[in-house]
Amino acid sequence: MAHLGGKASLAGCAILFVGVLMVSGVWVEGRGAETGELPPEAPPPQEALPEAPPPRETPADEEPAAAPEPDEPADEPPEVETPAPEPPPAQPEPQPESEPEPEPEPKPEPEPDDAESLPALTGARAWLRGHDVDDSQFERFVDGVPMDGGEREVMLDVMYWLAHLDLTALERWTGGKWQPAELVQNPDDCRGELYFLTGQVTGIEIDAPVPEAIERLDIERYYICRLVRSDGQPALVFARTVPNAWLEGLEDQGSAETETEQSQRPSYRASARGVFLKLESDDPQRPTPVFVATRLAWHPDTPLGNLGMDVGLLDDVVQRRHLTSEDRECFYQMLNAVGRAEPGSLVRRAQEQLRGTGQHQYSVVPLFNDAENQQGRLVCLRGVTRRLIRIPVGDPDVVERFGIDHYYEMALYTEDSQENPLWFCLRDLPEGMPTGDGPRYAEEVQVAGFFMKTWAYRSQETRDEAEGERRARVRLAPLLIGRRPIWYPEQPPERNTTAAAIAGGLFVLALLGIWIGLWHYGRSDRKFHERTIAKTHALDAGLSLDEIGLDAQGKPDFRHLSESGEGE
Repeated sequence: MAHLGGKASLAGCAILFVGVLMVSGVWVEGRGAETGELPPEAPPPQEALPEAPPPRETPADEEPAAAPEPDEPADEPPEVETPAPEPPPAQPEPQPESEPEPEPEPKPEPEPDDAESLPALTGARAWLRGHDVDDSQFERFVDGVPMDGGEREVMLDVMYWLAHLDLTALERWTGGKWQPAELVQNPDDCRGELYFLTGQVTGIEIDAPVPEAIERLDIERYYICRLVRSDGQPALVFARTVPNAWLEGLEDQGSAETETEQSQRPSYRASARGVFLKLESDDPQRPTPVFVATRLAWHPDTPLGNLGMDVGLLDDVVQRRHLTSEDRECFYQMLNAVGRAEPGSLVRRAQEQLRGTGQHQYSVVPLFNDAENQQGRLVCLRGVTRRLIRIPVGDPDVVERFGIDHYYEMALYTEDSQENPLWFCLRDLPEGMPTGDGPRYAEEVQVAGFFMKTWAYRSQETRDEAEGERRARVRLAPLLIGRRPIWYPEQPPERNTTAAAIAGGLFVLALLGIWIGLWHYGRSDRKFHERTIAKTHALDAGLSLDEIGLDAQGKPDFRHLSESGEGE
């Protein structure tokens, strides 16, 4: 029992020491959580799903991926019911299949350039000389009078070759904004050179070349647009292409509009890179410059148009297909446009739009089910990204024209997307945000972007039960272009340091109580031994073991057994 008391004392000390360490750890951890800077509050990410790679850049020597064959039709986009205002939107039934997400489709490649080597050339007129539009052709233009048939023939030749000029050279050779005084003073020196045009398109006419020119140049029609600068100076621009929205109702009324019809039609904010041809005007005091251009860019008063994007390029985007060469210019111009926006400004602009509708959040339903009417629309979504990767851009013309050498592609899952991803291409990321993919990668974000197209991609291989083969399946998803997401890092749960301190103090008191109890029990045990057992076996005072008369024998004594037998 004495040993028991000693061991109990040691155990009590050990328990007390461990308890003090635990309380110290709780206090330090709680103190750190209390004083440390925490990221914005965000709910925990959803369960990770297998993700597919987004569209990636195609090597320069690789052809764009072929479109889905007729015997491999693309899946329809997920049908989603339109939510009612009250109660909260009803969620559509999830798709029965849960296939891994897409294999990457190649990036669109630029069309081959028919132009000759550019470094030896100094401008558009020098380049046109190499394509049979020489000085003798430009000498046919006469200033101060309307365009005649011979001049229009030369104009069509210039229009044809401009469409084959590399866009990098087109931008490099474009001078500053056109100045009427310069053109009036030196029309011959300015003829054949490129200028940057801006203004409002106030009138449009449709014209067609003669049959021989249609067959030779493959130009079935062209557009004569009246462009007015902010100072009121007009110009005529002969363009091969204009946005489709400008032509609504025009073709039904004929090739030209009356002055009354023109005054009733809206004007369009536009820009162009045009070759100066001549001065034409009924007013000799204010000659009207004449230019020819491949296209007129449209910059409507919308969030995308106000960023300098040519919204008319969305007419060329091919829906429900992979990224094609027709999509390429629009794709990179949208990336360039969102790069002009200040970080966070697109999110604020989208929220302002949302407040005007009376809704509390954007729905993904139209992006899946009504893509044709969503092009260029700004939306802001919040969800969890399961894949975020950096895509390098290897096209020299994109790097030179836009300064874009990489971007990021992100697969976003929202509460109402029913486990179907929406793909975002982003210019950059918040500082410290990690990239990655796979089941362990999940980051919560809020991101604003402009809808570009419904993208067709191939998912990972699945078994075809009818043919017994494994084939990649074509699926559809929205593709949007954005600036930078808002990242909500996952934060550790906040600890209540007061409660932790109280609990730790109670635990220490409990340990002290146990230790005191064990110590008191051991002391009582020693006192009992001294008062009873030790006293019973103790010798009388003054006696030794030799004096008490103990009979010590060298062998066992069995006499009591024989005595008990005789008695029986």
